[in-house]
Amino acid sequence: MKRLSIASILLTVAVPLAAQSVSFSSSDVAAGQSWTEDGNYSSTMTTTVFDSARTLPAATQSHATTRSKSVKLTDVGGDDRINALEVTYASASEPSVAGHTYTVSVSGNSVDVGYSGGGGSPSAAEVAFVKADNAHFGQFRALNRLFGGKTFAVGSAVSPINKTDASELIDATDMSLDSIDLALQGVSGTDADRIAVFTGTLTLRGSMKSNAQSSDKTANDEKFSGDLRTTMNVTLKVRTATCRPVELQLDGSTTINATRSAKGAASHGRNKMTVSGDGSSSLRLNYSF
Repeated sequence: MKRLSIASILLTVAVPLAAQSVSFSSSDVAAGQSWTEDGNYSSTMTTTVFDSARTLPAATQSHATTRSKSVKLTDVGGDDRINALEVTYASASEPSVAGHTYTVSVSGNSVDVGYSGGGGSPSAAEVAFVKADNAHFGQFRALNRLFGGKTFAVGSAVSPINKTDASELIDATDMSLDSIDLALQGVSGTDADRIAVFTGTLTLRGSMKSNAQSSDKTANDEKFSGDLRTTMNVTLKVRTATCRPVELQLDGSTTINATRSAKGAASHGRNKMTVSGDGSSSLRLNYSF
């Protein structure tokens, strides 16, 4: 029977330990790059209104979106900033976009949508869907900044995480990233097919405000204010050779707390109103490059 020396035992133990870390290569964004993307999003929110005199029946709203699309970058500026792309929908929960290719360009906070190659103008429903689905262009840049050129050990936290970069990982219109924690859970595959899996949590916070008129005591002055808070569990899979996403999953809960107050004519017969809400949401995105 072969005898194992102390040296051989230590070497056997050291090899798997050394394999428990992974290095990421950076990958610049450039015009001409393309990928396919499948995704679905769903949310449910139940709100209860109390107007100081009675509690109104709770109201529940649900929303679901699905789509399968291919994307090609057509204009990339400095700092990996995507300025324009072409997107073709194979299928979507908005049926009017299926089978169409759109040009999408961004300038500041403005997003323009048109048919690729001209041929008329998209309907309002098409524009609304394509805008909402393609208004978030910073994800690849964020992944490069978070992981590109870095090495992480399995079980270790990703640190530091710049909130500006991390906020580009998701589309959170009218909400800001409050906190994010990610840790490397494991690595699968080899060479160009090596995939790193990160899990963690993130919190988002937003405010609810209505436009109030003049505070003149005789004016119709009503104010509505409050906040929204979302806490999500995150699973993120990233290809180490390219720093490109493979899969993103978000599952979370949202709370709403808001108050309406009124002055002058608006207050006649109207008591202070409070609104509370609880909801859940989930997002699944799969990428193929």
